[in-house]
Amino acid sequence: MTLFSIIPAPYRVVAVIALIASTYLFGWIMGSDNQLSKQKIIDQNVAVKVLEKKVIQHEITERVVTKYVDKIQIIKQKGDTIIQRIPTYITRNDDAKCTIPDSFGVLWNQANRGDDGESTGATDESTDDDEPP
Repeated sequence: MTLFSIIPAPYRVVAVIALIASTYLFGWIMGSDNQLSKQKIIDQNVAVKVLEKKVIQHEITERVVTKYVDKIQIIKQKGDTIIQRIPTYITRNDDAKCTIPDSFGVLWNQANRGDDGESTGATDESTDDDEPP
């Protein structure tokens, strides 16, 4: 006498179906756990890469700011040097030799007053009163 001969046939069918279903569910659960663990590893790798990129980006930003600040200091130092040496580059004699044309003075004054200027006259001349506007 075997074990299967003791169990009636309908119950044997149900037992086989239950055994197949439990084996399938066990495989499903183990597979999903395996996939979840793989996905966690992938997510952790992605998070590590994102953090590495943020660190690199922060370092680049610091380098750019440092270079920018250094350039400002160099420009200020060069500007101080130029301002200190203007009397040696431009003497009073050179300044006296520099003449400003009258036309520049007229244009300068018109611009400061907000005038458009006279269209019929040159900058050194007055307008013609004979011409209609």
